[in-house]
Amino acid sequence: MSADFAALAGQLAALKGRFLMSLNDNDGVRETFGAFNIATIERTYGVGKKPKAVSQVVISNFALPANDN
Repeated sequence: MSADFAALAGQLAALKGRFLMSLNDNDGVRETFGAFNIATIERTYGVGKKPKAVSQVVISNFALPANDN
């Protein structure tokens, strides 16, 4: 994972407020942001072409509700 993501994870760990972000799901993201709450969501992308199903992660420093969709 990039040094930028590692630096971001460090800054987020020191954050006094809440944060919520989404990134493409991959092992590097999960490893870099593993200290936070991570939920997986399935998305479909595609405008004017064949839709493509992808997996993303929602990352936060607070408990996330269950994703029952």
